[in-house]
Amino acid sequence: LRKPNLLNFEVKLDYPNYIGQRDESLNSVGDLVVPVGTKIDWIFDAQHTDAIDIQFSAVDELTNTKRSGENVFTFQKRALRGEGYKLYVSNEALPNADSVSYSISVIPDKFPSINVERFVDSSEQKLVYFVGDAADDYGLLSLSFNYEVVNEDGEKGELQSIKLEKPKGNQIQYDYQFDLRDLELNPGDQVNYYFEVYDNDGVNGSKSARTNLMLYRVPSVEEYEAMAEENDEQIKEDLKKSLEETRKLQEEMKKMRDKMLQKKELDWQDKKELEKLLERQKELQKQMEQAKENFEEN
Repeated sequence: LRKPNLLNFEVKLDYPNYIGQRDESLNSVGDLVVPVGTKIDWIFDAQHTDAIDIQFSAVDELTNTKRSGENVFTFQKRALRGEGYKLYVSNEALPNADSVSYSISVIPDKFPSINVERFVDSSEQKLVYFVGDAADDYGLLSLSFNYEVVNEDGEKGELQSIKLEKPKGNQIQYDYQFDLRDLELNPGDQVNYYFEVYDNDGVNGSKSARTNLMLYRVPSVEEYEAMAEENDEQIKEDLKKSLEETRKLQEEMKKMRDKMLQKKELDWQDKKELEKLLERQKELQKQMEQAKENFEEN
């Protein structure tokens, strides 16, 4: 009896276009490691063989290959998950006479990643700057800044999505400026905002990743009133301290004036004391200006 025999085989790997990897052809390599979505073409060269069947680990039944020549058999499959497979060779006299086992390992398309740092303008709390980065294993499709306004009663406004410059490559750095003054917020309003990036997954569809949800809240009328009252007390306390410092400074200035009248010429120590008094006077003026600004802000 002529025994069926698998002489050799070729495996052609057609990778998904979006990953940017050149297709490959392997000779007699049955154990494969491929990105998800890869099209695999097997071309078997056999001897004394009427049929070659394949059984995948997830399926109980045998799958027939296609005979495309006297000794040539072909089979095609798209790799979506990792699994083992077994080849069976047969002829009329010896069905499933021999078998060989291999495995397919599939590399999944990972989720993208995104990070951001937030910087608030110290002079204008409603002007926010962002600097961040995003990455993916194969490529990024889009990047957006998203926000929604929630009023004091908890009612959400329409989600606003602002598309940023389309990412190039699989790793980018980005920056953005968000001016909350443009939203004309009312007391008690809250703004929730975040950045979102999508990858270019051409097999399962684009996957997304978001930064942590950030928020800005406008105090309510009651909270503003409480803040104003607290600021009033602070302003009074600061003015009280400034008044006490003014009295002390006036007394020391009087003593220094009397001392200067008794001397014909100031020595080094006197000059230093005078400089310190002048510095204290300037500092006191700054405190009074700050108290004035706080009062106007209140």
